[in-house]
Formats: sequence, C-alpha cells, structure tokens
Amino acid sequence: MVAKCSCPGAVCVCGAEGVVKDGASVRTSAMMMDSATGAPISITDRAASSKYDNVRGVSVGGLDAAVYYATLDAADEAPEAQRSLARRDAAQESYEAGLGDAWKGGSSSKTRMADSVTVGAKAVEDRVYRDCIAQGLSDADAKSKASYDAWRYRTENAHKAA
Repeated sequence: MVAKCSCPGAVCVCGAEGVVKDGASVRTSAMMMDSATGAPISITDRAASSKYDNVRGVSVGGLDAAVYYATLDAADEAPEAQRSLARRDAAQESYEAGLGDAWKGGSSSKTRMADSVTVGAKAVEDRVYRDCIAQGLSDADAKSKASYDAWRYRTENAHKAA
C-alpha cells in the first residue's frame, strides 16, 4: 500500500515515497539526470543489481555468473545505446549549427520563402504584361497593370515571408 501524503507544503517531507505535489517541482543536478540519457553503467554496477541475485555464488566460464551475465547484457545493449547517443549528438550539432548560422539570415526558411514570393511576383508581372500587350494595350498601360498585379501578388503572399 502506498502512503498518502498530508504535508502542507509543496514538497512532501513525511517520506510518502517521494511524493511531489501538483504544481511543485524538485531540483536535481545534471549528474543525476545523465543516467536517463543512456550514460554507460559499469559491469560491476550491473552485476550488483538485483537482476542477477539468482546466479550469485555460481561460476560460469571461470567468472562469477553475475559478472558474466552482466557483461552479456551490456553487450546486447551497447549498439542501441550507441545509436541513441549518436542521434542525440547529431540533433545537438544540428541545433548548434542553426544557431551559429542564424545571424547570416541567408539560410533561413523565411528568406527562402521571401525569395519565392519575389520570384512569383516577377512571374505574375511578366505574364500580365504579355497578356496586356496581346490585348493591344499601350506599353505604359501594360506596365502599369502588370506592376499593380505583381504588387497584389506580393501583398497577398506577404504572410508567407513574415
């Protein structure tokens, strides 16, 4: 049975299995959190866990059975742990590269989107100008209409570049 906490503060002090009340927080050092990220555990620490209690005192291949089986388990977990660490490191490097290049402005998606809006506006302007000339409008009127339609295109798509 789990004890229920009746402490008046935000953090339990009565020892009811480390209960943290809703809305409260507990500070932990970064060293305490490293094991959650897949930090390696030594074979000795693995062998000391309760998982190997049923083979204590037995010898396998000249080794203590707990150490032997802990070594096998560590070997099974190593590739996944390495992949996990590699994914974490790659994500961190990508994040840092994005921060390092952010001040340049040229590589951001907003800049690329703004460039595509500009290219689209130029295409609209060219198409409308050709259509106006084909309809027999004067050069000045065709340029005016094309310029207006390009402005409308940029205005309608400005939210994509913002």
